[in-house]
Amino acid sequence: MTARNRHAQHVLAHAEAASGGRLRLRDWSDSMSIYYAAASVVVGKPGGLTVAEALASGRPLLATRSLRGQEGFNVRFLEQHGVGRLLGEAQLVEQIAAWLHDPQQLEAVQARAQRLGRRDGARAVARHALELADRYRGYAVAETWS
Repeated sequence: MTARNRHAQHVLAHAEAASGGRLRLRDWSDSMSIYYAAASVVVGKPGGLTVAEALASGRPLLATRSLRGQEGFNVRFLEQHGVGRLLGEAQLVEQIAAWLHDPQQLEAVQARAQRLGRRDGARAVARHALELADRYRGYAVAETWS
């Protein structure tokens, strides 16, 4: 996925042409779970949604860049649990090749990611909201709009 990054699309178009059909570029999609399920490894920015979707899909996440703050925390979480890393671009190729050449190691990393992933987040939030609504039934709620 190159999202809306035109520069990345231009650069990767050459790799796609040379890949013999093994690499296919895609624009932005709201169906990432399908792509994650088909992938062996996710490579991307370690933002909260990307990490959550990768782990929910049972896929490790490798990143070559990370902003400070939340993304730094996310990288540390991935590294502590052995389901991802922050790597330089050369190391990225080496890590992916190592996992693809050792299916048992890749399966072990994927299994760890699967155990960490939450696939019931929406249900848990809805359940919590209903519990709160039930607990505070009858209380007056003051609303302010600015």
